[in-house]
Amino acid sequence: MANPDECHWEAALRCLNYVKATRDKKLTLGGTNKDPPVIYSDSDWAGDPSSRRSTSGLLTMFRSSPVAFASTLQKTVALSSAEAEYIALSPAVKQALWMRKILSDFNIPIKCSITVHEDNQAAIAIANDHGRFHRRTKHIDVRYHFVRQHVKNGNVVLQWIPTAKMLADMYTKPLVRRKFVELADKIMPDVPMV
Repeated sequence: MANPDECHWEAALRCLNYVKATRDKKLTLGGTNKDPPVIYSDSDWAGDPSSRRSTSGLLTMFRSSPVAFASTLQKTVALSSAEAEYIALSPAVKQALWMRKILSDFNIPIKCSITVHEDNQAAIAIANDHGRFHRRTKHIDVRYHFVRQHVKNGNVVLQWIPTAKMLADMYTKPLVRRKFVELADKIMPDVPMV
């Protein structure tokens, strides 16, 4: 921030307005011990204008409350939206495995697959692939194919949801206020957002 200008000032004001408007928001764990975590994974394809890298976003809900979220620039340039979404699934599956482990440490074992919501059907098909897409996905780094292993082992199950219901959308790109408020209300519905 050696040379801030008007857009930086406006961004800072937006952040302060957000903090002010959400000061009454709180986390309240509901549900039952039988409710497993649910993870939302999303990506914006080539969203960074200079590097054309995509941003991965994930949201972890447990007992109807958000308990973890992340927004990170992907390390590589994705060649398609399906590839960007598939790359975003890797940290989401890691999050699912970590949640299973930490909940087990707290004596809350998760006996079923953890659902990872994804709004790109091609990414789900790649993750469920049993050799059908090999020629088209060979270029995707091995570290992202570990998603397949955990889908195959039943640790996670990928479930398609429409983009309009993708709660992690707010972690991948700037949204218009109406859409941001809509998603925030779905994540933390207890307190109205001003």
